[in-house]
Parts: sequence; C-alpha cells; structure tokens
Amino acid sequence: KWDDFYEDGIAGIGWDELGDLDKYNSKSEIAMKLRKLSDSNSSKRNDALACFDFSKSLSKGDVIIPKKGRKKYLGYGIVTSKYIFDGDRDNYKSVVKVDWKKKGVYEELDKNISLKTLTNITKDIDYVEKLRTLIGINNTKSSFDLNDNYKNQTVEDRPVFTKLDAMRGLFMNEKEFDEILGIWETKKNIILQGP
Repeated sequence: KWDDFYEDGIAGIGWDELGDLDKYNSKSEIAMKLRKLSDSNSSKRNDALACFDFSKSLSKGDVIIPKKGRKKYLGYGIVTSKYIFDGDRDNYKSVVKVDWKKKGVYEELDKNISLKTLTNITKDIDYVEKLRTLIGINNTKSSFDLNDNYKNQTVEDRPVFTKLDAMRGLFMNEKEFDEILGIWETKKNIILQGP
C-alpha cells in the first residue's frame, strides 16, 4: 500500500477486524480481541502492541520511516494528525495523516531491519542518526532548534537542551564530556582541537 499511502498523504495499519482502535483501553484488550477473532491461544502481543501504539502513541510531529522487507527503507514523513478511524475506506481503516517528505529506496547494509509492524527507535540515538544520514532526514523534531521561532522566544519558553541532546553524535564518551563541562564552568574557554 506504500504508493497509495504516499499519494493519499496517510499511513495505515491493518487489523481492520478490530474496528476503531480508540475503543480499546489497553494492549491486553486488543490482544484478547485478536485471539478471539483468530480462535487462537497465541499471545498476539506484537500485533496488539503495534495497534495500540499506532492509535495511542503516534503524535503530530513524529517521524515515520516505512520499510520493505528487512533491507530497504522507502522514505520518510511527518505525522500531521491524531489517529483516525475511517470507516469509508475499503481496508486499512486505521490511519494517521502524514506529510511525506521523501520517497525512494534506501538500503540497510549493516543489519536486518526489525520485522515488527511498528517499532519505536527513538531511544537508539546511533541508529536514528544513521537513518538521518542514509535517508537524508532533516532535523525535524530537535529539542534545540535554532530557527526564527527559537530566536524570538524568551529564555523561559525555549526548549531545554539536555545532556542527552549534547551527547548525540559526539566524538567523546560521557566521562570525558563531564570533565570538559567541569573545566568549562571555571575556565569559560576550551580548545577541543588545535590547528
């Protein structure tokens, strides 16, 4: 459905037999319904997690990276709506609106892509940075964005720039970073590398 979703400006998830995912309050409710629908005793844990996260965790501004198989990414887009159940669609009735930014084929050369339907990779900073480079993802949701809006904000309104933000892609380990911050508090000037 990638071409259709790209054209329609949406992302969708299957399991239409569940109906509107908003009516479920937990992953376990979804898993129980999936077991009943398939007359199965399997846990349905991953399927339930994907459906729950799609309807409850995706937010405006989140980046979505579609994949094909275990070795190809197909582009990226930015979520622009909350979860929507569209009963008028023939299939993939659970959708979010997406502003697709890029479409192409980007090969994963180092490792296999997760097979799970929906995988949150936010906490894997190295992996995220690798995908930003591979696919050419703009710095869309940075907590330290020096755009015009940022420049016009008061200090109190600006987003907090955390140590985790500073460590992303840094060329030193955390201990070295902490030592430099300590020196910087007293010296106010540090040469990290000479000419």
